[in-house]
Amino acid sequence: MPTLHRAMRLRDRFTALWTCSKADGAFSIEGFSNWKKALEKFADHERCQAHKEACIKFNAIMKQKSVDEQLKLVAQKEQIERRQMFLTLLSSLRYLLRQGLAVRGHGDDSEGNLSQLLKARAEDSIALQKWIKTGSYQSPEVLNELTNTIGAEVLREVLNGIKSSRWFSIIGDETRDISNSEQLSISIRWVDKDYSIHEDFIGMFKVPKTDAETLSLAIEDVLVRCVLPISQCRGQAYDGASNMAGPKSGVAARILQRQPTAIPVHCLCHCINLCLQDVSRKCKCIRDALDLVYELVGLIKYSPKREHLFTQYQLQDSPNIHRLKPLCPTRWTCRTGSINAVIENYAVLQQTLEEIAETCRDEYGRKAAGFQALMGKFSTFFGLKLAHVVFGASEQLSTTLQSKDTTAQDARLAVNLCKAFYDRQRDASAFQIFYQAVLLEANGKTEPPTLPRYSNPPKRINDGDANFRFATAEHYHRREYFEIMESLSGELDARFDQKGFHLAALVEATILDNCSGKSYPIPKEVQDLYSKDLNIDRLQTQLSMLPDLVKSYVLEGKQITKPDYPPPQSGYPPPQSGYPPQSGYPPPQSDYPPPQYAYQAEYPAPPYSQDAPFQVEQQQQQAKEAAARGDYVAARRNEHTALALNMAAVVFYILFWILVIGLAVGLRSAARCVYPYCY
Repeated sequence: MPTLHRAMRLRDRFTALWTCSKADGAFSIEGFSNWKKALEKFADHERCQAHKEACIKFNAIMKQKSVDEQLKLVAQKEQIERRQMFLTLLSSLRYLLRQGLAVRGHGDDSEGNLSQLLKARAEDSIALQKWIKTGSYQSPEVLNELTNTIGAEVLREVLNGIKSSRWFSIIGDETRDISNSEQLSISIRWVDKDYSIHEDFIGMFKVPKTDAETLSLAIEDVLVRCVLPISQCRGQAYDGASNMAGPKSGVAARILQRQPTAIPVHCLCHCINLCLQDVSRKCKCIRDALDLVYELVGLIKYSPKREHLFTQYQLQDSPNIHRLKPLCPTRWTCRTGSINAVIENYAVLQQTLEEIAETCRDEYGRKAAGFQALMGKFSTFFGLKLAHVVFGASEQLSTTLQSKDTTAQDARLAVNLCKAFYDRQRDASAFQIFYQAVLLEANGKTEPPTLPRYSNPPKRINDGDANFRFATAEHYHRREYFEIMESLSGELDARFDQKGFHLAALVEATILDNCSGKSYPIPKEVQDLYSKDLNIDRLQTQLSMLPDLVKSYVLEGKQITKPDYPPPQSGYPPPQSGYPPQSGYPPPQSDYPPPQYAYQAEYPAPPYSQDAPFQVEQQQQQAKEAAARGDYVAARRNEHTALALNMAAVVFYILFWILVIGLAVGLRSAARCVYPYCY
């Protein structure tokens, strides 16, 4: 059947050739018979219009494809165009997902970000305009499926990097979303081959309950699905809730039972946050001061009229404007700026509140009158100043701990310095200085300090404290002052006394001590913990060779980290201990020069001269002297110069003999041309 159809198509094509209006019958229908004049007739027929028309029609028919072939080509062209448009849709969707933007709009999807982005890109593409009108692959179901596919591919790439690093740590936290569902967020912390730290978010997982058993099972299920063996887990990080960090049945304890090397460490910045939160709840003056700042800033900032009034009074009072800052509800270590703004604008706020209380007859006027009465008391100003001292030191500590370059020893030293600052404030002379400064600053802004009103509680709930009466207001504020300082010191000791953090600092100290040339044995705690992961004897040998490795890196001119103090060979004394470079606290004043850097440089080779051997010996001698005094960069530079001189001498020697041999060959060729019979 295919052969028959092909024959019929050929017949139809040739029939079309015969339909020429000026065709000669001898060459089309009847047949040629005048063979005597064949050449002449062939030449005449070749020049005739019928032959040319027939050739044109024949070529057109032979180039014309069948209907099924034409349909196939059209389908292939449409498929290629649709594939390109689909890739355009994927690139637009990936852009929105990367930027964290919503894909669809509210109600009408044609006004969503994806539709508008495609329309903007379609301004330069007619094919994309036609494809958008069809609405292909733009339904919510398809877009959700594409989003899940892209997310799975990204997660797969992340997991490949985690698996290549072998060991990892878990970071988990649970929270409630807007739909009132408990969500468990899990992240993985790992280090790549270039010693760069990564913290990759794995996903949010809905959990029915927030007890320790459910959360631990959810974490183990996520590790199984991600093909991450729990035997390779070397760390855990959760918050301080009892279901997470419980010593007996918490999530950390349950995973630690399965994998003893998964050391749990509580986030240090979160520990500071919890310390301030607990202390603020215990101390009434600070609690009342924070509540006042929160409500006062809300009253002023959330009304353009009241904020404009505050700004007018502020410009009249002082040209130095301290804008009010909202009190952060979660990050307690970021509240110093808000407290300081209220203190600096204390008098201006009093004038603003008085104006609001007189002009407004609504609830905001009543609030302003209440806040004005509170700000007129000395205890309020005392609480603000005390909160500023407490939160200022903790904010400095939090900034230090959040630095990327902070080590475990730096973190421990920063915590100890902050604790030492609070301990130094627990002194009668420190309180007198603070109290007299507050009195001087509060003069004219508040009433004189007074004792609070005492109430006689019923005898059945009287524990004996109600019978005590303070002699003066200073004694009352003294108790509040020392109470919060002692509470802070105790909270810091309790929160930062972590076994996991102690082990991490111990490992770090072992490595740094061996880098500096102090050969210390590996602590027994580290040996017991990592005996299955590492060869302890081999590790001890490598640690003893570590100073030589560091020197070789410096000698080769490789990139090293910037020293915060000049090295010992520079002729300056070593830095005093107790001031770490990244601790956030200023080092002691000294005459140290600016820090030096070791970097890789290309030194140009000097031109060769007759004194090259002497210069080589001189450079080698200078390299030995530089290495003897510890200046490895200069030693390497001299070695480069000596090597360049040697190479120049070798090149000169080779070029000299090439020139001599070439000259000899040339003379021999010339002689052969002059005296051909002699050779």
